[in-house]
Amino acid sequence: MPSHTAIHIRGKSFVIEPLDRNGIVYVNCQPVSQRNLQNGDFINIGSTQFTFGTKDV
Repeated sequence: MPSHTAIHIRGKSFVIEPLDRNGIVYVNCQPVSQRNLQNGDFINIGSTQFTFGTKDV
């Protein structure tokens, strides 16, 4: 199964970036090549949409 995007942990931040150079990832309706994610960000990859969130532990 192909991978379209990755979310990496960098320090205390979460960073999203597309893995496919021709793929487009949208965060809050804006195309991104790399972006720090915040709680509540809306992510669109193709026809799939989800909301990013973290949980305090």
